[in-house]
Order: sequence, then C-alpha cells, then structure tokens
Amino acid sequence: MQYRGLLSDYDGTVSTVQNTISENVSHALRLLHRRGIHFGFCTGRAYSFLAPYIKDQGLDGAHVVCGGAQLVDSEGHILRETLIPADTMREVAHQILSMNGLLIVKKGDLYGNALAIQDAEHRVGLFIRPLDELRDWNIPAFFVGHLDDESWNTLEARTDIGLSKQRGRYEKQGFFADGVAPGVSKGSGARWWCEYHGLDPQTVIGIGDGENDVALFETVGLGIAVENAVPELKARADTIAPALDEDGVAWAIHRYF
Repeated sequence: MQYRGLLSDYDGTVSTVQNTISENVSHALRLLHRRGIHFGFCTGRAYSFLAPYIKDQGLDGAHVVCGGAQLVDSEGHILRETLIPADTMREVAHQILSMNGLLIVKKGDLYGNALAIQDAEHRVGLFIRPLDELRDWNIPAFFVGHLDDESWNTLEARTDIGLSKQRGRYEKQGFFADGVAPGVSKGSGARWWCEYHGLDPQTVIGIGDGENDVALFETVGLGIAVENAVPELKARADTIAPALDEDGVAWAIHRYF
C-alpha cells in the first residue's frame, strides 16, 4: 500500500508533557512535506493551543481538533465543525460545576472554572479565561475532570453529548474526558480531513496513544500505537511504534513514507 497521509495525535504521541517536539520528529515532519505527503494533527486539543506548534513546524495542511468537532486550516480558519447547542452546554456546565468538577470550554480561546484556571498554572502553554467571559455557548468541545465515580456515572448517562473518557497517564490524575456532540469522534474528523485533502481513508495512517484514538484507527488504513499507548489502543493497532521518548512518530514516517 502506498500511503499518502498521516494523522497524528498530539499529547503523548508527538509532544512531551513539557509540550516540546523532538528534533528527530521535526526533521521527519519536514521530510513528509518535501515528499508531498499530507500531515495533520488529530487531537482533542483546541487550535488555539496548537497554533504555535503548527506554525513552528510549518504544517500548512488541515488539522482535526477538539476531538473531531472541528476541521481547521493552519491559520485556524474553521473548515467544518459540529457544535453542542448552547442550551445543552449550559445545562452540562451547570451539572459539572454542581459536582465540583473541573471544566474547560473550548471556543476559540479556552474558558474554565476556578479549578481549571488553578490547574493550568502548572501546565506549559495553557492559558484559560474565566468561564463568565464566555459569550457564545454553542461550542465544539469541552474538557471535564476531577469527578468522583458517582458523578461520572451521572454525566455518562446523558444522551445529548458524547464523552471520550480516558484515564490520566500519571499517578493520581484519575479520569478525564473530552465532551462533544453525539456522533463526533476522531474518526468523524478524520473522514472530514480525508475529504478535504482528496484522500481515500485507506491510504492514510493514524498514530496515537489514547483511548480516543480507537475511532481514528477504525477509520484509516493503518493504525499505529506508540509503545507508551494505553493497552486498549495497542490491542486495536496494526503496528506498535517506539515510545514517545524514542521518537515513535519519526520511526513511523521513515518506515512507511
């Protein structure tokens, strides 16, 4: 199979916890560009967070952000999106806040409650505005964490949102989830991306490390899990690449492109 595109997760796959991309991976991404291979991020992150890295790496194609809810170009212009209606999002936010959860709403900039703002102080490259500054509640995605089991069960019982729940990669992180409209996933975003670039999904490779990358693997022709991926994803992968700290994305690029 001659592969013509690569969709990659960001956190834990391309980027370290310090939000850095290794020189080996940067070199491999430049190699893709020279060979005319399409590359895009496929991530739960919002474009506003990724923008410095997209521009620094010269990634001029489209990217799947907000867990598949948006397809954007390299300048952040929205090409396609699916939004959670404002009334639904307000109700969900009220529910999360009443359960003392951490909430980040992704709407261009990031907006969050006090718990989210406090947490962001310890994270590189993350700036969160107060939730009361948000004016338009029709949003592509939100992030939720710091809930107990009963609260998670309550939130997961909702049918008007889709939750991609994951376990934190580090001790004591607990669970977190990205929330989107029903039917939205990295897989649906990957289909948009393929349509935009005129690619057959079977000629595209997906690489990732988290539970939400399963939908990506189900959509593309080849799924690659990095060695540090969660067991659920590794079980669904066609190939296992070296871990993030061993430049697994660079390995995949050199092997398949």
